[in-house]
Amino acid sequence: MWRETPFVFAAGLLCFVVWARGAQIPDGSVEPDCGQYPLPACVRSFEPVCGTDGETYSNECMLCVSNSDMKVHVRIKSRTEC
Repeated sequence: MWRETPFVFAAGLLCFVVWARGAQIPDGSVEPDCGQYPLPACVRSFEPVCGTDGETYSNECMLCVSNSDMKVHVRIKSRTEC
């Protein structure tokens, strides 16, 4: 039993890391990592993301601001313009 413990722990840790890095939803969309941004301030870099609402956001941070302002839960459909 004790020999299996490190394996179970490592497998659980790996699952947590994958989930925390932005889990992919069955429809292919990805949760935005809004915790990394000092909302509502966003950098002015143009790294477009396509939201699951069909809108293009100038970057992931702007999608997070929109989610917060509009009280919605838009995910990232792709890391390109829609």
